[in-house]
Amino acid sequence: MSISPGKKFRTFSFLLVLMASLGLAAQLTFPPSPGEKPDDARLLATARRSLFGGDPGAAYKHLLLSESGMAGDEEWRELLFLTLIGLGKPLDASAFVLGQKNASGRDRMRSELLLKREGPAREPARFLPETQVFRVPKEVARKAVSMAAAGGSVFVLTPEAFYTYPLDGSPQAFRTIAGGKEILDGKGEPLVLTSSSIVSVSGTTQLPLRINDAASFARAPGGGLYILDSAGKVFLLDDGGKIIEERQILIRKPSKIRTDELGRVFILSDSGDDISIYSSGFDPLFVLDPAASGAPVGRVSDFRPDFAGNIIILEKGSKELSFFNFSKRFLGSSSDKAFQADLFSWDGGGSLTVLDRKKSSVMKVSL
Repeated sequence: MSISPGKKFRTFSFLLVLMASLGLAAQLTFPPSPGEKPDDARLLATARRSLFGGDPGAAYKHLLLSESGMAGDEEWRELLFLTLIGLGKPLDASAFVLGQKNASGRDRMRSELLLKREGPAREPARFLPETQVFRVPKEVARKAVSMAAAGGSVFVLTPEAFYTYPLDGSPQAFRTIAGGKEILDGKGEPLVLTSSSIVSVSGTTQLPLRINDAASFARAPGGGLYILDSAGKVFLLDDGGKIIEERQILIRKPSKIRTDELGRVFILSDSGDDISIYSSGFDPLFVLDPAASGAPVGRVSDFRPDFAGNIIILEKGSKELSFFNFSKRFLGSSSDKAFQADLFSWDGGGSLTVLDRKKSSVMKVSL
């Protein structure tokens, strides 16, 4: 993705880099103990557990203790970046990356996205449809319940089958699936959720019997999966499908579960059309009620968070997309654009893929 910020954005980026170079942006105020210094690798592991356990403050302290020996380590830098976001300091996280001489293209892109979505010169979401459109069979479009896009392909799920449409024109793939509900992509092969199993190219994993009619799923920190069932329980499964944790969520009619890169959990209520947001340790953070924000948003059909918890919402009636940052600020919608979305996926950056049932079409949309 290519980002071309304007003059105001470039000036603000320069100021953040200057702050980082002077050591002001992150306000490192936790000095190491004058006693024996713990092992850096152990400190890093403790910081990781703290962050993904819902305590970014503790993660921050352990990262500072290991800074002298680990500041050049890629995982250390990634954890500090995410920790600053978790502490509610996205601009400090952006400044930290922009102050790195060897920051990767992905890191710089995420830093710039934080500025665009959380900075003082926030840019409105554009939702610009691209010219390339491809058709799917009408029956597939009519029955589709979930979609995803990754690796140059679009994946469309119906209750009976899973379709792969390569964008390079190569032959589509098809697989019969009984009771398909959702697709999950982003890390390796796509996964498909049914009420009682998880299906992938490599095989099928039956869900434990304690899970009562699985409704939605999301990736959890450390490689596991969260499963939301129809009884309002959230299960954490390991890679082998074994239950590690089980929680009862006090939300009426929970229907969708999502996560961001900090492991924070987002759950949609079909009853209130709001999204409850929890820390990675499942401490309640806040509730996003799009209608109460004053934005022209109706009932919520689906939603997707990016790496930092900024959310795109799909409305049921209007089939429009709306964008909110993690601070609950409305960043714009697709209301004036010449497309409708019945389903959508988002790479978390500047590209969405939407399916229009009426036109039996799939198109790319740029933010």
